[in-house]
Amino acid sequence: STNRMSSRSPSSYFIPLFAAINAALFGLASSFTYSETSTSSDWNSRYSMCLGATNNNNQKAESDIKKIVFIRHGRSHMNDYINGIHYGGPGFTDVFPETPENKEKYHDSPLGPRGEEQVESLNEKLQRLRRGDTTAAKELDLSSEHHSFLEELELVVTSPLTRALQTMEKGLYPSLSSVESIPVVAVPQAAERLFMVSDLGKSRRQLKDEYPFVDFDSAFLPHIGDEDEWHYVPTFEESQEYIEWRPNGQGQVYACLGEPEHRFEQRMEELLEWLESRSETTIAVVCHAEVILWFLGELIDNCGVRVVDFERLRNPKRAYEPDKEEAARLK
Repeated sequence: STNRMSSRSPSSYFIPLFAAINAALFGLASSFTYSETSTSSDWNSRYSMCLGATNNNNQKAESDIKKIVFIRHGRSHMNDYINGIHYGGPGFTDVFPETPENKEKYHDSPLGPRGEEQVESLNEKLQRLRRGDTTAAKELDLSSEHHSFLEELELVVTSPLTRALQTMEKGLYPSLSSVESIPVVAVPQAAERLFMVSDLGKSRRQLKDEYPFVDFDSAFLPHIGDEDEWHYVPTFEESQEYIEWRPNGQGQVYACLGEPEHRFEQRMEELLEWLESRSETTIAVVCHAEVILWFLGELIDNCGVRVVDFERLRNPKRAYEPDKEEAARLK
């Protein structure tokens, strides 16, 4: 997998993130990576679990084909804020007055009122899907071969950002057929690209208290302590050489430095490698629009669901730029 990763050009399928975001992405909020001292080799050495020989010419059985179930989080408070203010427009800021209410709503932004409704609706649809309701499958836009993904699910991966954890806990988790036997693992690589203060995650100690059934240890590098920042943190050199890639020059003020494209690209490659290393054949990933955009080449609505064969993740069919009508719908 190392050779594949090193020969893989970012331009081969890397999405023009900035264009997509300005057009449509910010019906969401974003997030981060891991510590400044983490490297790709750290991640690969820790999680390189061999899947066995696959370079044979035999056709894989349908049940052996690895499937990834992407679920986008529900709408957050930051999404609500952005919906009324054009992201990156003249005078845009994500710096808010220091009040407990603002910190609760915008730092690691949780689900807002609309997001809570979306997650409740997702849970209701998944519950009906589990009972064999084909109408629910249609509402979730699932093809016939993916109607049974809940019964096939072996692992749940979640971003450690609160909006994703809430979506997993309230939208997906109640629908699982055997919650005791299906592990839930928080993976920092699945967090959103860092755009704003809403993507600064809580400490693992706090998250462990709030979500005791989630594994916040195995997918984190060992030197990251429970109180340490697990998301992207710029090195001193990066902070000194930082070039603003978000909309700027018209009075925009951001609360933190954004995650550079090459860092986000590296993190997505690591997540791809981690998913490939897993022995499970059906894995749910509750994450964010920019992560899904990188993997699939498409934006999906809040609480949208996509079930795809793992092989498709390696060769997304197209770069995606939403037209004006779709961009307006996604905001």
